[in-house]
Amino acid sequence: MTAAVTLCGPDEMPDPAGHRPGYSEFIWESPDGSRIPALFFSGWYDNGREIPVDPERARPYWDERLARAMRSAATEHLLFMNGSDHQPVQRDLPEALETARRLYPDITFIQSDLERFAACVLESLKAPPETVRGELEGQETAGDNTLCNTASFRGPLKAMNRKNESMLERRTEPLLAMAAMAGARRDDRLLDRAWMLLMQNHPHDSICGCSIDQVYREMEDRYQRSMQLGRLLADEAGRYLSSQIAVPGAADGAAFAVWNTSAWTRTEVTETVVSVERVYETAEAREALLSGGERRYRLTDGSGREIPCHVFDTGVHFGFDLPEDSFRRPYFERRMKVVFQAEDIPAFGYRVFCLREGAASPSEGSLMSGKRQMENRFVRVSVRPNGTFDITDKRTGRIYSGLGYYEDAGDVGDEYVFRETAGGRVDTLGARPDIVCVEDSPYRATFRITYALELPESADEALGEAVRSMQPRLRRVIGRSRGTAAMELRTFLTLTEGSAAVRFRTEFDNRARDHRLRAVFPTDLDTGDHLADSVFDVVRRPDVPGPAWTNPSRCRRMQYMAAAEDAGGGIAVFNRGAYEYEVLPTRKALAVTLIRSVSELGDWGVFPTPEAQCQGPFAMDMEILSYAPGELLKSGCREAGQFQSDMPVFQIFEPEGTLPERGSFLECGGDGLAFTAFKISDDGYGYILRLFNTTGEPTVLTMGARPDCVYFRSDVLERKIAPVYPEPDGRLRIPVRGKEIVTVRFEKA
Repeated sequence: MTAAVTLCGPDEMPDPAGHRPGYSEFIWESPDGSRIPALFFSGWYDNGREIPVDPERARPYWDERLARAMRSAATEHLLFMNGSDHQPVQRDLPEALETARRLYPDITFIQSDLERFAACVLESLKAPPETVRGELEGQETAGDNTLCNTASFRGPLKAMNRKNESMLERRTEPLLAMAAMAGARRDDRLLDRAWMLLMQNHPHDSICGCSIDQVYREMEDRYQRSMQLGRLLADEAGRYLSSQIAVPGAADGAAFAVWNTSAWTRTEVTETVVSVERVYETAEAREALLSGGERRYRLTDGSGREIPCHVFDTGVHFGFDLPEDSFRRPYFERRMKVVFQAEDIPAFGYRVFCLREGAASPSEGSLMSGKRQMENRFVRVSVRPNGTFDITDKRTGRIYSGLGYYEDAGDVGDEYVFRETAGGRVDTLGARPDIVCVEDSPYRATFRITYALELPESADEALGEAVRSMQPRLRRVIGRSRGTAAMELRTFLTLTEGSAAVRFRTEFDNRARDHRLRAVFPTDLDTGDHLADSVFDVVRRPDVPGPAWTNPSRCRRMQYMAAAEDAGGGIAVFNRGAYEYEVLPTRKALAVTLIRSVSELGDWGVFPTPEAQCQGPFAMDMEILSYAPGELLKSGCREAGQFQSDMPVFQIFEPEGTLPERGSFLECGGDGLAFTAFKISDDGYGYILRLFNTTGEPTVLTMGARPDCVYFRSDVLERKIAPVYPEPDGRLRIPVRGKEIVTVRFEKA
């Protein structure tokens, strides 16, 4: 046998030991049926590291590696990766290869790269390799080295990452696209900079949380700078867009526009602060505003219909303008906070409201239907004395009970892997928290549930020696301390008039160490699988991993949601930055990790990381959605996406355009489609809309065609594939295969 041995530099890929295909070379098939050649690194990603020059050392080195590579190779080309983490360049590589050539004259050793190696493999394949479908997440392994627990580690940073991503994807880019369509000038440099700062936080050892503390101090600074740029660009675009709206009678009140930056019509309780009086003068003007006396305000929509609301005077505040053609202009203004339900805001569109002087009509109605109960036309929410709650779905008759308790376990693992302490867990099932209704209006009701917890302060003293001695994490049998740390944990449970989803916000100040805190939502469904969203997909996963799995933890990764369902419907948990969940065998509960606190990096050395204990205040927002059969994939995933970003509001100070008081820049439709992007194209000549089909069934994307634009099917690199023409009714109808990612590009004709 003659084999060509190719050596390349390192490129990391986790070894899913036990879940590799039969051959190193295989075809990976995506959920929509698309296929691509793939390569598994046989013998890890550094199987050609530190090649000996000395023949006596080189012979056993190559005998072992060649035999291992040949066992799984589908062709005569064998890949050896010459490098690894923290590995310097091998300077004597030419000499080492020359030694190999002398020892194995029947084998050709080539120093190459991955692109040339792939070309050689594809050219020499005599038969199609095997096909591997779907997720490559290693659930048929022992489970120790899938490193799933990095999905929850450094929880505050994970939440900041989601906030940053959502701002750029779901607010800044859509607003910039709509502003450009309305005639705004463009400059992509700041947006590119915002994305670059975010991407600099996304190398896997950074975003996974498995590095030293200094890395995360720098990451936090990059997130802050990226979000600052994102906010600046979004605000500039939103102010420009709002200024283009014609608002007759705006001088009689404070007009503002609520913007929907998602692909579907949206109803949401909105909070905004509105300037009702502004004076560009000295401090004496402030005194005049302060002495102006109390005023009452009412809220109307564009047609003059009064909208139920609450208005709060926030006082007189300083501000300033920075005009493009003159010196700065300081001012004082009186601001009012307005809370109301903004209904039916069009997709990629807006609706104008106006705050006017005058007594508002009394707000009638309430979502409270009992001492600890609230309900709307979709669901009834009942809070139990222990702080958990039941959801009764009025559409299906289903009752999901005992939702939203907390569970705390000791953790003596490291930044990579959770390892539970001996001695059991602490939960809130037997608690008697303080339960208070803190808001009751026609459009929103909120309960505050306050727990006074005493958690073990840390792991016991044995952990310190285990860390110093590099004791393997999965062999640690360590208990929790007898000393305790107080934690006041608050749940804010909110129901709004226009949504079936229940908002679940958790706030606490983490003072304990070496532990994991989770929120748990029992489903009581009798099924063997569940749903979670992944990369451009919603996948169905088995609750229990394969028989090779030995890790006591069965945690999995999600993006925005995890759900359980059967033929009668289901219940989903949406999140804003909680990337890890586990399906518990008891009551088939969905347990969402809020925070993990540990003391070391782990892996291959002694690297203490005291800041990895994540001490200090933390908050996480989630939503709980009960749904009818088939509704999650048909339309519920839209709720998960919209939950990631609230609707922005921009006041209209000097209306100078012709846009109507309610409008949309891009109307969309299509069952099963989830929106991921609406943006200006990278080349600046058009616009990009991207969605994916969450279901396995074909669907149709419908769009309202603009008469001054031409439309194309595009690939993910924004290259035109084929033109798309509107039908006689002026709408585009684009077929979408099951699970397909669909990208539409349009530009001026």
